[in-house]
Amino acid sequence: ILQIPLSLIMAFLAVNLQLGVLHIVYSKIEKTGCTVMDSLKLAIVPSFYYIIASLLLAAPIIFILLLSVFSGSKMTFLCVYAVICLLVFPIWLFLPTALVIRQLGPIESLKYAWDLGKAFYLRIVFTILAIFIGCAVIALAVMCLLKAFAPAWIDFLLSMANNTDKAAFA
Repeated sequence: ILQIPLSLIMAFLAVNLQLGVLHIVYSKIEKTGCTVMDSLKLAIVPSFYYIIASLLLAAPIIFILLLSVFSGSKMTFLCVYAVICLLVFPIWLFLPTALVIRQLGPIESLKYAWDLGKAFYLRIVFTILAIFIGCAVIALAVMCLLKAFAPAWIDFLLSMANNTDKAAFA
């Protein structure tokens, strides 16, 4: 029974800490002389705004993802998920900046984040793709090294993955 309220409190504290750290960094750059405690206190209202803006942004996304899940095609779901991630990530990237530094409300911060995301969209997308490709190359290299030096262990992991896939989609 206490799990849901505790989860909500932990989510709020995580958001408050993130926005507080952003305010601390901003204060140091602008040399305003704001202390750490003041920054954390000033991040309380933007934390509520962040949660509200995230819910406003997440509601239509969840609806669209559910529609793609009910289509029955895994490829449709993956394509819809990829498009949503590419469209929404720039907004979530600039949302804390709009809330803490510009001190905007939830809807105004979404508009501001969208404007910033549009201005740097290609740079953001190519950076995300470069990071994704780099991680995939590193993961592939680790898997090849494991296959070369510990083939029994990697075969065990692959057999476990195959068993869970069959159980999940049966």
